[in-house]
Amino acid sequence: MCSYEISNELEWLNCDYRFKFECLKLTYLILNKVCPNNLKDYVSLDSIPSITTRNSVHYPTGPKSLQHTLAIEWLKLPIDVRLVNGFPIFKFKVFKYLLELQKNDIPIMEENTCDYSCIECAISGC
Repeated sequence: MCSYEISNELEWLNCDYRFKFECLKLTYLILNKVCPNNLKDYVSLDSIPSITTRNSVHYPTGPKSLQHTLAIEWLKLPIDVRLVNGFPIFKFKVFKYLLELQKNDIPIMEENTCDYSCIECAISGC
């Protein structure tokens, strides 16, 4: 049993989904004005500024900036999750939503390949 199977069985979010979870919690608090004053206007969902060229799209705030990431991750959420009232309920729904995405995002591996993501494989070499 490899790490992604174990984390799904234990209902743990892996690093990528845990990061999204923390970003979404922060975005919820900012949009509901339950944050310090200097963050109250940090996230703008009206428009994410971008410049389109012939070959690509560029973001003035930077696609890796926290401000950009918060807005993009928030807009990816289903509308029924975004409209939840109450932070504890929001956290629960977001966690379940991300866990379901993670379960559907299991890497497809060939029959005789191993990514050494479990202790037995790392020790024995599968």
